[in-house]
Formats: sequence, structure tokens, C-alpha cells
Amino acid sequence: MSGSSPSPSLTTTDVLETIGLTTPPPPGATSIPDNSFLQPVVTPAPTPCHEVIIQLSTALVVKYDDFYPNTPIESFRPVYRALSDGSLISPPLDEEQRSANLSLLVIGALAAVFLRNIYASADYIHRGRVKKKTLFYLLLASQLLAPVSLTPIIVSFFTENVNCTVVVHISYLAAMTSLGILITGILGIKAYKCLENPKILLILLGLLQLAATAFVILDVIMTKGTRRLTGS
Repeated sequence: MSGSSPSPSLTTTDVLETIGLTTPPPPGATSIPDNSFLQPVVTPAPTPCHEVIIQLSTALVVKYDDFYPNTPIESFRPVYRALSDGSLISPPLDEEQRSANLSLLVIGALAAVFLRNIYASADYIHRGRVKKKTLFYLLLASQLLAPVSLTPIIVSFFTENVNCTVVVHISYLAAMTSLGILITGILGIKAYKCLENPKILLILLGLLQLAATAFVILDVIMTKGTRRLTGS
């Protein structure tokens, strides 16, 4: 027999109060939540990120002689302009982009002029009361060849699947044919009629046209098309 006094027994209520909980309410009773036990935690909303910093480290092969001919290679330091989408633009690309935009503007203006000339030429043929309309038909033919010359160039600005050499050949041949009709055809016939039909003039015009045709054929054979940095 020991002389120690018995320790007091712990009830379920005492244990729950010790760990901070309350006893469950009896059946049918309404419990009142303890707001001091679970406090709401407010999580701050994440701030959206609008910019990302990317560190690049790579090796590039630059055709130095083609794009930087006036800069000594010893002092050559490439400079790039960064765009908001992460693209890097070099000075040669900037220069060729301006040149391509100007070329497209001029080609568009020429196309508008030739379309107007086609409409005017067809209107002359339709409303003209002269019996011999040979000059009008030659004028219409020369203007119809202009879109044939300009269309391949315009297409090359928007797709890279075309062969640049073929584009140059078609455009050059159509342009030279149109010019030949204008000079040898229209102006030649007018000069022939105004000078009372001299045969020597026909021979001279024929020789000039043959020489021009031979020159065009040789030029087409030797001409090769290359694509710009801009893709046109």
C-alpha cells in the first residue's frame, strides 16, 4: 500500500477544453460557432506579369561582305534593335524593310495607273467611231501586259514559295513586250503613216525590234533572282 492520494480523473470535456475545442452539442441543440477559433486568411491576389526578361546566348553566322561592306571587320560590332515581341532586328533588315515598303508602294501606284489605262483603252475601242482601230488594240494589248508584269512581284511580297528567278523573268519579259508594242508598234505605225509609208522606215523599225528582242533574251538568260531579307 502506498501513501499517495489518487489523482483526479479527466473527463472528455476537460480534454477538449485543454486543446481548444468544445464538446459537441447535445442532439437537438443549436451550436454557436466560435469565431475566435478559426480566423479567415486573406490571400493577396497575384499581380499579373506583363514583361519577361530573357537572356540569350547563341552563335550566329553573318554574311559580312553582303550586308556590312563598308565596316572594317576588325571593328565590326553587331547592333540589334529589340521589339516588344522579343524579335531582334539588325540594321540591314531595317534598311531592306524600308526599301521593300517603298517598292510595294510604287508597284501599287503603277498597278492603279495601268488598270485605269486598261479601262480607258477598252472604252476607246467600244465608243470609237473610227474604222481602223489597230492603234487602239495595240494600246490595250500593251496595257494588259502591265498586270502580267506586276502581279508576280506583288505575289512575291506575301509568299516565299515562289521562285525569285521565275518572277524576275516573267516580269521582265512582260514589261519589255509591252514597251516594244508601245514604241515599235504604236509610235512606229504613226511615224510610218505620217511619213507617207516609206519602206526604209519599216526596215529600220524591224532591225531595232530584232536588236531589242535579242538583248532581252540575253538579259533574261543571265539574270538571276535573289530573295531579300524581308522575304520579297
